[in-house]
Amino acid sequence: VIFTANDDSWGTFTCAGPKTLTFEASVTNTVSHFNVNGHAGNLVTIISSISGTAATISCPTTVSCTYVSLKDNTASGASFYYDPNSVIVSNVTGWSAAPGAMVGMLGVLG
Repeated sequence: VIFTANDDSWGTFTCAGPKTLTFEASVTNTVSHFNVNGHAGNLVTIISSISGTAATISCPTTVSCTYVSLKDNTASGASFYYDPNSVIVSNVTGWSAAPGAMVGMLGVLG
């Protein structure tokens, strides 16, 4: 799924893995509810359209995602959480490990 500047604001967004969500680099995407959950062996990948340049996801409500792979994105608004089954690749800000969760860092891939 590819989001462009024309798709920069929605109500509720829901996605289950495996999928790759590509957000346009340097654009703020605003959503009222962001429900993204992969499952074991099938992560939802959330990336920017340009490697090394972050896209921003803004949500006024708390976001808790499971089984996601995050690269080149910034979360803003309310709290954004990922679970211990998630992977932080690189250039990710505004996301936090779910309270009490341990998450492995892979570092930069590629």
